[in-house]
Amino acid sequence: MSYMRRPPVSEGPIPYADAGWCGSCAACATARRHPMIACGCPIGRRKGCDRSQSEPVPLIATVRRRGAGPATPSCLHAVGRRLEHALFNRAPLHLLPLLKPTHVLSEAVAVANRDRRQRACDQDDVNQATLTYQQALVLVASHLQHYVATGDLTAATVSKMTADMAALTRNMTDGRHQPFVAATSSADVAKWIDSTLGGPRRNGEPAAATTRRLRRSAARLFFKTLRQLGVYTGDPTIDISVPEANSSRTVPLSDLDLVYLRLACVIEAAETRLPAVLALLESGATTGEVAKVRVRDVDLALATVFLRGNKRRRARTNPLSPWAHAQLRLRIQSLRADSADDDTLLAYGGDEGEDSETPGVSAARAAHQLLVLAELVGEPGVRPGSIPAALGKRVWDTHRGIGLVARVLGLRSINAAAAAIGVDVDAEVRDAEARLRQCVLGNHPAASYQRGRKPPHRRGRKSRISASSPVRPRPATGGRLVRSEDFGPRSGDQ
Repeated sequence: MSYMRRPPVSEGPIPYADAGWCGSCAACATARRHPMIACGCPIGRRKGCDRSQSEPVPLIATVRRRGAGPATPSCLHAVGRRLEHALFNRAPLHLLPLLKPTHVLSEAVAVANRDRRQRACDQDDVNQATLTYQQALVLVASHLQHYVATGDLTAATVSKMTADMAALTRNMTDGRHQPFVAATSSADVAKWIDSTLGGPRRNGEPAAATTRRLRRSAARLFFKTLRQLGVYTGDPTIDISVPEANSSRTVPLSDLDLVYLRLACVIEAAETRLPAVLALLESGATTGEVAKVRVRDVDLALATVFLRGNKRRRARTNPLSPWAHAQLRLRIQSLRADSADDDTLLAYGGDEGEDSETPGVSAARAAHQLLVLAELVGEPGVRPGSIPAALGKRVWDTHRGIGLVARVLGLRSINAAAAAIGVDVDAEVRDAEARLRQCVLGNHPAASYQRGRKPPHRRGRKSRISASSPVRPRPATGGRLVRSEDFGPRSGDQ
């Protein structure tokens, strides 16, 4: 069963099915601060949602305040159901109703106490004391959002993980008929990890190894966060294994492949964006750096581009090839015609607004589209990183300097630069040592100076002995210092 499509509603027990809002707890307060429509999407942001509701949820107090924590369990569950829908449709985290860090910790203590004492808000069913997936999703997402605020995690990473957690919640609640976290088994999580894809483009296709690993990582982080909060014990993902991804390294493109890329992007693309993306990639930029290049970073007079770098790459200024210089000049002229300024992103293909894709996603899609146009998708080891790696390989073939390769690619270590272009630096060092040893042991003249160059002359006064001068033997001095008189008068001296 695909976890992307919403399965039919479970016929099992639905917790808090008829409960309403209390209007005074922390969950109601955060739902009031971040208003939602009936399906759960934030107001004004419904990308990917197929629901017809557009009216905000009325927070009318219909139940009394319950529970020992800052949030009423029924209200927390109601927020979790809407949060599940919003995260599943990739809504931004800062627009969603999340709890404050202090409320998360206090609510976790209250949930743990209710679970131990088997009582839940004066309700008859003791299962209500157990943490539901929707309640757990609110606690985990709020806890991870705190890490984003402190700078320990990036918003993109948390958004991706919480979207997979929302998919897990939807699959467990509606597909596996398992609304409570405590009843989760390893088999249930494994079925979700191995489920097929959905959506309009890849509906029913089997999940790739990378997707399955990401699902397992999201599930592992979900239960690990619950353990840190003290509301869950164990790890249902500990015995789940997924196949390894393709371990083939990224292969630098050949010069012929680069020619195919240039022809494909110029002929097939009717705009200047794809050629500009290829020009930046050819100049040693990664897709993440392509997304950050602005108009002012390109110096057409000097034929250089400034790459801002990131956590893995150093900032640097790289030269442009004649073809790249021409394509970037056309791109800048096109942007200037549309009233662009120096701060305009050079390769961004989205529109302004919250619903548009991020610059990083836009650059990654453009790089993949380049490989599709050149019919290079599916080739072993060919990835978007193969394009800048081709520049590093060309520098290595020309200069044989791995440090220069690291500088051009912005890598922070020589080993990383060698791995990027597929060069065994240790083998090169061993070959150089073998050549040097042969020169030294064989008394070769090249052992004392650089190979291929003449020995340097001594500085100072030139020697008066020429090639035509007779070679006179060194006189025996009996151990004393040698004086000029021992050689006698030189030829030509009076």
